[in-house]
Amino acid sequence: MKTCAIVPVYRHVDTVGAVLDALLGASLPCIVIDDGNDDANARKLREVVAQRPRVELVRLPVNEGKGGALQAGLLAAGERGYTHALQIDADGQHDTADISCFLDMARAHPDEMIYGVPIYDDSVPRARLYGRYATHVWVWINTLSLDIRDSMCGFRVYPLASTLRLLRQRRLPARMEFDTESMVRLHWRGVRFRAVPTRVVYPEGGLSHFRMLPDNLKISWMHTRLFFGMLLRLPPLLWRKLAGRDEQHWAAMGESTWVGGIQFLLFVHRVFGRWPFRVLVFPVVFVNWLLRPAVRRASRDYLNRIEARRNSGRRPGVLASLRHLMHFAETILDKLLASGGRYPASKVRVEGRDALRAQLATGRGAVIVTAHVGCLELCETLADASGGVVKLNILTHTRHAEQFNRIVARLNPASTVHFIEVTDFGPAVAMRLADRIAAGECIALAGDRVPVAGSAVATVPFLGAPARFPVGPHVLAALLDCPLYFLCCIHEGEGYMVHFEQLAAKVSLPRAERQARLTESAANYAGAIERLLARAPLDWFNFYDYWKQDDEQASRT
Repeated sequence: MKTCAIVPVYRHVDTVGAVLDALLGASLPCIVIDDGNDDANARKLREVVAQRPRVELVRLPVNEGKGGALQAGLLAAGERGYTHALQIDADGQHDTADISCFLDMARAHPDEMIYGVPIYDDSVPRARLYGRYATHVWVWINTLSLDIRDSMCGFRVYPLASTLRLLRQRRLPARMEFDTESMVRLHWRGVRFRAVPTRVVYPEGGLSHFRMLPDNLKISWMHTRLFFGMLLRLPPLLWRKLAGRDEQHWAAMGESTWVGGIQFLLFVHRVFGRWPFRVLVFPVVFVNWLLRPAVRRASRDYLNRIEARRNSGRRPGVLASLRHLMHFAETILDKLLASGGRYPASKVRVEGRDALRAQLATGRGAVIVTAHVGCLELCETLADASGGVVKLNILTHTRHAEQFNRIVARLNPASTVHFIEVTDFGPAVAMRLADRIAAGECIALAGDRVPVAGSAVATVPFLGAPARFPVGPHVLAALLDCPLYFLCCIHEGEGYMVHFEQLAAKVSLPRAERQARLTESAANYAGAIERLLARAPLDWFNFYDYWKQDDEQASRT
């Protein structure tokens, strides 16, 4: 693998130097494209390049636009023998600290395109932010998939072999629409995509080359052309989708949540109410439902099992899984309302919290095992015996923890719910969690998903069939020498019911009986989930094949 960086520059001569320094610091040779700058800017750019080693300047005689400059840079990289090219804009909006993340991902998946999914701060112009969603939806339609979460971010790594074949065989647009069209056409050719969340800022007084009317017209025409191109390719695209039924570990499934989209939908709900929110969110849910057959199958499988468990005598219809996903979307809204302190406490009923209140009154916390069921964030409405708020430290296994913390902090700066990313449980993490317990805080983690790495499992009956559950929460309670509670929040009438249940006053794991005790504790947990789901069957939010994870996958986890 031989990688360079490509930096197209048009008038951003004052910011490109810092970008080049970060790229050189990552040991990347750079190809700078002078996209037809005027004489003064071209002279400044030559000076910036001359001051830095391993930076080559390629000048275009006239301004081609971002797409034209990128194509020139990609072709130049191929001619120089590079296998990959990292593209980054010259305007300083992208977080150069993430360069290593892109490169590491490209090394691990050299045949795939690695692309950025922006994490915006408050500097982003709202019109630009919300306008991106029309392109997102069209890309999902034109690829018949949700593989590409953002096609407009100017921070990505191109695999040059497949990209140069496309450029030599197809004339692509030369302006802003190049980013999106190149990704869609590479997707049609079977290239896979991997996302890297990355921060994007809009500096005050920053220079934008986006022309509102002409560029929007060009983008609309691009989507129209791609739509008809998709129709011509429909049979092979559908066959590829139907044939590619490899089941993924839950952690590898793409997330479809963006900060801007969340803020927009919250705005709609705040101004217009719940029904307009439902109208706007339905197309997003429908596209997810339509383009993710594995999600539909997983939902139908679960719904069949829960109806059998409830002895209802009913079988879910074809659209039952669509209703299930809509229920999930509304729950996400309630999660964010709860995190922002805007969900009415009068609509939340609590049962079984006396035992936890008594435990917290001792000054020590507890381990709380939760599940991907209902709306956990409503637990913020609970007060402990001392009159304070239950402090929850929620452990998660994905990079989205940091992003969700940022959302919660914006919605409610006084929030006592904190998300902690834990991909490797070592001594440092254990000490950190022990300090939280000693301070009277609660450690909460989901016990219904097998983590990516480093966890043993117990196989216990669940909804009529054996299922694997991680034993990490039970081991953690034993390690921290504190009680283990089950906490869930399910729909009840027009609101929610928060349920506390003590699973064990003390988790003891003598060496000779360790596995048996862990299996027993996991079975108690699974039974508690079953009883709640019988009361709120649509509140189960594990949209993957829960009961058919094979032995090889379990060994990997």
